[in-house]
Amino acid sequence: MGLIDKIKTQSLAATVLDQGKALVQELRDAREFDLLDKLTDGLRRAGSTDPEIRRLQAQSQIERGNPTRAMDILEAQMARLAENSFEWAEARGLMGRAWKQVFFETADKTGDVAQHALRSAIEQYSIPYKAAPSENVWHGVNLIALSTFAASRGLHVDLGGDPQRLAREILTTLRAMPESKRDGWYHASLAEAYLALDDFAAVEENIRIYVTDSKTTAFALGGTLRQFTDLWQLDRKSERERGIVQALCAALMKKDFGRVSLAPDQLQRLSANPPTDEQLQSVLGPDGPKAFQWWALGLEAARSVGVICHDALGRVGTGFLIRGGDFRSALGDELLVLTNAHVVSNNAADGALAADESYIKFEAVDGNPSYDFDGVVWSSPKAELDATILRLKRPVTGIKPLGHSPRLPIADGKQRVYVIGYPGGRDLSFSF
Repeated sequence: MGLIDKIKTQSLAATVLDQGKALVQELRDAREFDLLDKLTDGLRRAGSTDPEIRRLQAQSQIERGNPTRAMDILEAQMARLAENSFEWAEARGLMGRAWKQVFFETADKTGDVAQHALRSAIEQYSIPYKAAPSENVWHGVNLIALSTFAASRGLHVDLGGDPQRLAREILTTLRAMPESKRDGWYHASLAEAYLALDDFAAVEENIRIYVTDSKTTAFALGGTLRQFTDLWQLDRKSERERGIVQALCAALMKKDFGRVSLAPDQLQRLSANPPTDEQLQSVLGPDGPKAFQWWALGLEAARSVGVICHDALGRVGTGFLIRGGDFRSALGDELLVLTNAHVVSNNAADGALAADESYIKFEAVDGNPSYDFDGVVWSSPKAELDATILRLKRPVTGIKPLGHSPRLPIADGKQRVYVIGYPGGRDLSFSF
């Protein structure tokens, strides 16, 4: 019997609650948010009032792109918690994270909605940090990043102090922290504080310790990468700063359940600017250049992966540039597009776009040209192989087709599969 079924049929004994909490943490680290939501919902229905369960439920909603749902959970949570308690501070911090998400999802960053979201994020992080600076360091680290970002965009927010002064204050707190109190984000926090002081050697040293620690999860690395790109915008800055982002991407792709999502402009910048071997070794350790080869291979393959679009519906799904002869010898060297039948198909039963009303863009190369389809070469319904091969009206130039292999390659004794695509038409995603 699965744990969710057990919760439905049995009273919520302490052992069942402990199992549930441990599994919720594992599901979060594995980014299995659908299962996490079902499990936390089951635990709550069974009578659990554990604040950690509620916090992880809210965190799942943020990660799934539902920040306002997370806020509802967190507001109810904070009303029941003792002020200045650990879970109260964690809930405040997640409220800041939710408001930060609202800010980045708002198109006009200078408008009233975005400004309100940014100020609300800073306020939520400020409350627990000011209440207990030595206990709530991660809230202070976010204050540094938010205020630095706001200043770089000419956005006016009142932090109540200078970001560099706050960074030095946090460094003093972190250095004095006993080993027993240093959590998995300790060195990531040090790295961010050093970023505010432009000490890149210290940033790289602390990121190296962080990414090479076996206890650092893909979930944690993903959060650090998001912070370094969204707020610190290192991918838009110097070669050395872009190299730090590249190294983090490579480290994340080595982790089970690792996933990196990049916007078109990020893809193009990172593809054109690989870091040096020396920097890779300083950030990832002696095997840094070898680890980066996997990420570089993914970036190269991403050039042949396109997003399928519709004029009215927007971005819909993924298509792969292929050599026709790899699938049917008579097609020779003609470049075609392979996609799912549930994305493009002329079979009405598939519920997909028709070939003559959709097109593809290869954003890792250049997002401007679009290529219309000239019809379906071959298709298998979504209830069978769920695949369609499409002919293009004009040839694609400057992009190689994806190769194919008769079997999965084995590396380090494991079969590794990297999935590259535009899930639901969103940004290009690399998943391990």
